Amino acid sequence: MATDINKKRKIQRACDICRKKKIKCDGPMNSLSSHKCAYCTERDLECTYIEEAQRRGPPKGYLETVEQRCGRLEKLLQELHPDFNFDSYVGPPIDRQTFDLVTYHDLLDTLEIPPYPSQKPIVIDDLRPGLSASDPSVTPLSSESSANSLSNLKRILTRFYKAVSLDAQRESDTEETEMEARTQLSVAESMKRMGARDHHWRYHGTASGIQFITHLQELRSRAASRRMDFISCVNRVKRQRFWEVPEWELAIASEGLSPLDLSSWPEKGLDQQLIDAYFDHVNLHLPLLNRKVFQEQYNSCKWKNHHGFARVCLLLFANGARYLDDDPRVIWPLDQCASESGRDTIINDPYDLRRYSAGWRYVRSYLRMGQSIVQGPNLFELQGRILTCQFVAGTAIPHFIWIVAGYGLRSAQELGIHMRATLLHADPTERELCSRAFWCLYHIDRISCSAIGRTLAIQDYDFDLQYPADVDDEYWSTEDREKDFQQPIGKGPSILATFIETLKLDHIVGAALQTIHTHSKGWLKSKDITANYAVLAELDSALNNWEKQVPQALKWNPQQSDTRLFKQCALLYCRYHYVRMLIHKPFVPIQYKAKKQHSDALPSLRICVEAARSLASIFDACLVRGRREQYQPSVDVEMALPMWDAATILLVDIFSSKQTASERETALMCLRCCQQTSAVLEGTWRQVAKYSDFLVSLMDESIMPPIVDESRAGSEKRTRQDDDSGRSKKRAWRAGSEPIMNPRGENEESNLQSRSQSRMNTLVSQQEPTRTPFVGTDIPFVSSTPTHDIPNPNMQLPSFPYSQARGEYPSQPSPAAFVPSTQDTFQPSDIMYDWLMNMASAAPQTLSMSSMALGGAEGGIDDPIWAQLFGDTVF
Repeated sequence: MATDINKKRKIQRACDICRKKKIKCDGPMNSLSSHKCAYCTERDLECTYIEEAQRRGPPKGYLETVEQRCGRLEKLLQELHPDFNFDSYVGPPIDRQTFDLVTYHDLLDTLEIPPYPSQKPIVIDDLRPGLSASDPSVTPLSSESSANSLSNLKRILTRFYKAVSLDAQRESDTEETEMEARTQLSVAESMKRMGARDHHWRYHGTASGIQFITHLQELRSRAASRRMDFISCVNRVKRQRFWEVPEWELAIASEGLSPLDLSSWPEKGLDQQLIDAYFDHVNLHLPLLNRKVFQEQYNSCKWKNHHGFARVCLLLFANGARYLDDDPRVIWPLDQCASESGRDTIINDPYDLRRYSAGWRYVRSYLRMGQSIVQGPNLFELQGRILTCQFVAGTAIPHFIWIVAGYGLRSAQELGIHMRATLLHADPTERELCSRAFWCLYHIDRISCSAIGRTLAIQDYDFDLQYPADVDDEYWSTEDREKDFQQPIGKGPSILATFIETLKLDHIVGAALQTIHTHSKGWLKSKDITANYAVLAELDSALNNWEKQVPQALKWNPQQSDTRLFKQCALLYCRYHYVRMLIHKPFVPIQYKAKKQHSDALPSLRICVEAARSLASIFDACLVRGRREQYQPSVDVEMALPMWDAATILLVDIFSSKQTASERETALMCLRCCQQTSAVLEGTWRQVAKYSDFLVSLMDESIMPPIVDESRAGSEKRTRQDDDSGRSKKRAWRAGSEPIMNPRGENEESNLQSRSQSRMNTLVSQQEPTRTPFVGTDIPFVSSTPTHDIPNPNMQLPSFPYSQARGEYPSQPSPAAFVPSTQDTFQPSDIMYDWLMNMASAAPQTLSMSSMALGGAEGGIDDPIWAQLFGDTVF
């Protein structure tokens, strides 16, 4: 124990004298003295351990390596974000020769860069023009959920980016596709040889086990050292009683089918008018049929002996009849009224509502021909589903489009036309018709899902079918086989060109519906602004890529001389602006909420307002063109949904922000344009009249918030920004190292806006061709491509010829006595604002869904004919 007590812990460092001499020090434990080392004892020096040990410097080349690494990171970040000013967040570059630490720290304080490891919050408006953030909850680093959401979104958009790539060509059929085609053919042949009832064509995917059975057959052949015919082996042992179709199934095979009632067929001359009306108006925007092929089939009287083709003809007549509603031969006959009272109502109708019955007589004949539930689908059935969706769009039951289109897509997968391998060896004409049918169903499904907020029937990764051939109908079959399906050089855009661009937009619609509009918990709108920004930035980037790759001939041009191309491009860009609103509507802030929302940091409302104004300018150009060239309707029914969304967005902007007189006049002018568009649409499509009634109610100017003075509005905005800036600064310094969104004062804000405007001008000049305003025309020029900068409140009001030259926009009563006083601080009620926001996200036709589904008088759902069309399970 004494030995242990006398032991002392050896000092691990040299004494101060030995360190200065740079000699070995054995410490005091090896000397006679218990307080000195041997060297100090020998020379009678004071042995101390007071001086601190000097730390070694970094290894040689360490600083140079760190500088090189930082330099590479700076170059990489600059390539990723060339417009971003990194110096304002990390400090200016450092010069070795003139570096002074105190001066540099003062410079960092000037830039409001906190001491390390704290970080200056990123202003999203600086990172990407068009998106900004002022929410103090914003963090500069993306969360894990943001990264996962972004990666999944990019996976969903893979097909879109592949379609818009500059070198994207029609893919050549690979050996793998050829092998799959042979497999599908062998399956169909095998079913036929075995005498199976399902010997007609059915598609079987990899999950069905077909490839595995083929592999097993090969193994059996090798084991037997001879070729084993699997079908022959099965035929030798199969029990015939289980392979024969039972009598009761044979009896119902044709149950429900009725022959064509020729009395309902349009007379000669009228039938051709209906065909021309369909191809001139309906097939123009949704190119389902080939006009040349259909006309040849019709002229050969195929409809007399082919049940499926006759049904397609009837639905074609029904769609074409909408544009001949002044012809009594297409109107609902009085002798087919359900009751005498209904007949009297039609006869005594002072509003001539009977014109909306145009085409229904052909739909009735179509339904009476019936459909067997045990017969497999075919191309004519798919075409009938699409034509049904187009006709129902203008009726009181447009929400059933989603059901019919979904059924059609299931039928398309049953036939396998969603895969290239299935159609590889098909006749070129039949292959192209199948391709058109599938893509039409795909588009209808996307639009109907976005209108009523439901899930998609098919995902982009579920098929690999190419886009329809970008060729006019007359070039499908020519005398020179080498020139078949080739658009002649110099011919101009084909009738399919805008539809193909629409399909590319539909990929973005699908991505938006599967992310920001989904009900999955993994995709709910994040509370982290950076997560929302990441998704919005990716979707906005996809939209910008789409707009950049649109051929110049298909760009929106109000002075387009070709009327057909003018109509197609107008609808194309209506779809484009609608998609932009669809993406940003979920992030429009709810201003009346007491607690500040994370969506306040995103400029989604102003982006939606810009899209709404662009839509109004397109509507106005269409109305002017139709009036000048005297064709009606001048707008298409598919514009109704964008029109309604634009109107509700403009109304939300009125009720949620303080507007000056010029801003209010701009909003009202755009609203009146939407109202006039709705009035024109309701002349052909009865359902749109409900939109008009909604707008009349919502555009009551007497309850709109009062306008504010121009100068007072500017001072109020500056005062509010200064107050917010002071409060945010206090919160920021109290939080210490916690990153908080940087508040901007008046001077800094103006500088940031000027820099943002400069970058946006540069970006627009790089991405968009130079556009020259049109002179000497009554069609106004308004850019259809919105920028994401803050709209200038002092900009010139858009010019709408209908409102200025003709005064045809119906205006709402605005009592002259309604003069807002300075003491009146009217604010829209929570109920009003909430209702508007809900209406902006749902089409008004869904409001009547309950009454329609329950058999309301308007829909006539109790009729068993409807069950044949939509199925009993719906009700």
